[in-house]
Amino acid sequence: MKKLRIFSIIALLVSVLAIVSITFGWWVFTRTVGDMEFSILQIESQVFLYHAKDDNFNGVPELASNENKYYNQVTKKYMTYSNSYYNEKYEFNYLDQRYSLVADSESNLLNQIVIDDVAPSKVYTYKFEIINYAACDNDVEFSFDSNSLPSNVSDFEVRLGYVNVNSSITFTDWTSLSNSKVDLSPIDNMSVPAFSYGVNSERLEVGRLDLWLQVRVKSSVEEEIPTTFTLPTYRLTLCIPEV
Repeated sequence: MKKLRIFSIIALLVSVLAIVSITFGWWVFTRTVGDMEFSILQIESQVFLYHAKDDNFNGVPELASNENKYYNQVTKKYMTYSNSYYNEKYEFNYLDQRYSLVADSESNLLNQIVIDDVAPSKVYTYKFEIINYAACDNDVEFSFDSNSLPSNVSDFEVRLGYVNVNSSITFTDWTSLSNSKVDLSPIDNMSVPAFSYGVNSERLEVGRLDLWLQVRVKSSVEEEIPTTFTLPTYRLTLCIPEV
């Protein structure tokens, strides 16, 4: 009887200690969680980067062997463009993609573009495919970072164009890269709509806009230039228009 009483007392003490430990642990956990701060990164858009296949480098890419498809150099296959608002008739190769934010951030930067066969007569063409997930129109800002301008930047010029629903391209004027900051947003009302319409006139669940970036050596350059050129770091940002 005495032993049973001792075991009962020990069991009671163990139960009390367990309850106290669990209660203290829960109190510490709730206090810790209560002090945590969570930052939610809201993805507002997705940007794909492509390089045009232009055998003679005249600024007009080769006609696509598979209309509305691009060649993915990762999968080694032709893939169909999704959410298209026009018929893509030119040949492009996939290079990179990023998620972009309405607020300016490092995630808005895409991989560097390196041209390794520079020649005065050549035009190099790249395409940005923008998908807007926000339920509102977004203005487009495209610029080069002034801190990344190479020493021979003054030998080059660029222009930006957006693709219309009829597949035509509306270009800006050629702009020198010699400025400390190059802003390529002179196109009036350049924005990605909240919703676009597909090639069959069906309403898409996203907004769409494609941009072309073309690079070339200035015609006035007479001295010999290096055959490799790295385009300055560029930033593509979507901004909600101010009311």
